[in-house]
Amino acid sequence: MPTVEERLQTAAVLIDDTLHERHGIRGLSAPPGPSGRSRGLVVGSVAACLVLGLVGLVVTRQRTSEPAVSDTSFTRFSDMPPDEWVAFPELPIAGRFRSAVVATGDGVFVWGGCCDPDSRKSFDDGAYFDVVDGTWRVLPASPLVADHGDAVAAWNGIEVIVVNGLGEVRAAAFNPATFTWRVIAAPAGDDATSATTGLYALPNGRVAFVVTNYSDGLGNGVRVQIYDPGTGDWTAAAAPRDGLSYGVALPDSLHGTAISGEQIAVVSTGVECGAATVDVYDTDTDTWRTVKDIMYPDTAWQPGGIAGLGDGSFLLLGGPCSNGDSQRLAVVVDPDSGTHARVPDAPFALRGGMQYPVSWTGNHVTYLNGDGRLIMFDPAANTWSASEPLPTVAVAAPDGPYHSFPLVWLDGALVVPTVAVGVEPNLCCEPVRAAWAYRPEWSVTAT
Repeated sequence: MPTVEERLQTAAVLIDDTLHERHGIRGLSAPPGPSGRSRGLVVGSVAACLVLGLVGLVVTRQRTSEPAVSDTSFTRFSDMPPDEWVAFPELPIAGRFRSAVVATGDGVFVWGGCCDPDSRKSFDDGAYFDVVDGTWRVLPASPLVADHGDAVAAWNGIEVIVVNGLGEVRAAAFNPATFTWRVIAAPAGDDATSATTGLYALPNGRVAFVVTNYSDGLGNGVRVQIYDPGTGDWTAAAAPRDGLSYGVALPDSLHGTAISGEQIAVVSTGVECGAATVDVYDTDTDTWRTVKDIMYPDTAWQPGGIAGLGDGSFLLLGGPCSNGDSQRLAVVVDPDSGTHARVPDAPFALRGGMQYPVSWTGNHVTYLNGDGRLIMFDPAANTWSASEPLPTVAVAAPDGPYHSFPLVWLDGALVVPTVAVGVEPNLCCEPVRAAWAYRPEWSVTAT
C-alpha cells in the first residue's frame, strides 16, 4: 500500500489538471461528414467531475509498464463475432491514461498521456494503428508541449489536429499518409487540458476548440474558436450568454460538451442539483440558443454526459448527484424547437469516471460505462442494448472500478486502445497491457 507521501508525489504531476477538472468533460471527434446536420460526429466523454465532484482530489498511482511488441494478432473487424469483446493489439509504447485518442479514416491515433513511472512526467510520445496493415507504429517526435501529455485531438479528414498545454498552448497536425507532423497556429488561451476543453471536427477540414474551464478563480467560462486549414488561422466564435462568458464568475457548473451535425452544445446546472440548461452554438450561423429548465425527476438531477444524435439534437445522460433511478435517466434535447423529452431509461446506472467516452456511430449512441460495459441507444427505435463488461484484466485489484478507457468508432467496430483502472477507492489510474474491440450485432446487421 503506498504511503500518503508517495500518493501525493504521484498526484503532483496532475495537480494543475486536477484543479481545472471542475465538472469537465473530454471531447473526441469523428471524420467530418457533409455540410449540414445530417452527419454524426463522435462526441464528448463522460464528465471528469464524476471523479472530483464525488471523491475530492484524485490521487494517482501507476505501476511500471514497459513498451513491448504486442503478442495479440489483429482480428479484422469484419471477421469478429458480433456482440463479443475481442482482444486488440496492445500499444507498442508504455501503458498510460488520459491520452489524446481519435479514429481516422483507416486507423487509430494515440498521443501523450500520464505518466512515466520513474520520472512521474507526462508522456510525449504516441502510436498509430493502421487497420490495413493490422499493426501499430510508433509516432515520430511531435512539436507539441513535451512536458504536458494531456491533449485533445480531432480528425479533419486529412490530418489529426492536436492541441495541448497548460500555461503554454501549442497545436500541431499529424498526417497518417506521410507519417509526419507539422506545426500549426495555436488557439488563444493558456489551457488545453482534456478535462476542460474539447476539439470537434467540422466540414471542410475545420475544427472547433471549445474551452469550458475554471479560470483564475473567477469561475467557469465558455469560449469557442474555429481553425480553418485554408487560412491556417483560428477565429473566435460569437460569445455565449453572459452567464457562460469566458472568465466571468458563474453561478453554474458545467458538465460537458458535444457536437451534433454542426451544432456544439454545453450542458450546465446550478451549483446544487436541479434543472439543467443546454446552450447550443451553431457553427454555420455563428449564433447561440439556450434551452432552459430541463428537470427530471423532482429536480434532483445533474447530467453526467451529453451526446450528439447527428441531426442537431442531443442526448443527456444521468449523472453524479442523481439519486436512485435518475442515474439511468436519458433526455433528448432539440435546440431547434427549444423542447426536451424523456426517453426510456438506460438498462444500467450510468456511472462515470476520469475518461468515459460517449460516441455517436451514425445511428447509435455508445457509452462505455464505469463497470466496463457498453451501453448503446438507438434513437430511431428508442431502445437500449448493452454488452458484457470488458474482460477482467490483470491488475493489483482486478475487481476495482475501471477508470480510464477511451472509445473510438472505426469501420463498424468500437475500439478501446488503452485501459487503466482504479485499483482502490479514490486512486486513478493503473495502466494495464490490454486493448479490446467490440462489433455490435446492429453493426453486423447493417452491413
